[in-house]
Formats: sequence, structure tokens, C-alpha cells
Amino acid sequence: VNANECRLHQGKLRAEVRPGGEGFVVRTPTATLIDRGTVFGVHVRVGGVSDLTVFKGKVDAEHTGTGRTVSATTGTGLRLTA
Repeated sequence: VNANECRLHQGKLRAEVRPGGEGFVVRTPTATLIDRGTVFGVHVRVGGVSDLTVFKGKVDAEHTGTGRTVSATTGTGLRLTA
């Protein structure tokens, strides 16, 4: 979309956001993921299920359907479904 945001409809993404790049956004079919200074991976499966893995740092995940936001930190992850 632009230098601070991308959309991932299906497939895998690994992001390493360096200092000053906090706030980078990845939009998937089931979530908006907001980087808080981190290294993370996203896998969007067929059907839109989004798996987030945080290797280092913190990512906020807003569920598209409910609007609820939760955070994942180093060594944790989330599965976001419809």
C-alpha cells in the first residue's frame, strides 16, 4: 500500500522493523497487525486464517470481525480466524 503498510491476502511474510519504523501495519483478511518495534512473521492460509509469530519485540493484533485488540510478544504468537 505504501512504505508503512502492506496487505497480505495469502502466503507468508517476515518483517524486521528497525528503530524508527514502529507502527508498520500488515493487513490480512482477519486482522490488522501493528508493529511495535520487532521481528515477526505472518502466514495467511487459504480461507484467510492468519498466524502471527513474534520472534522479537511486540505486535498488536486487531481482529477484523470483532475489533478486539490483543498483543503478542517475543516467543509468542496468535491465530486469527473469521
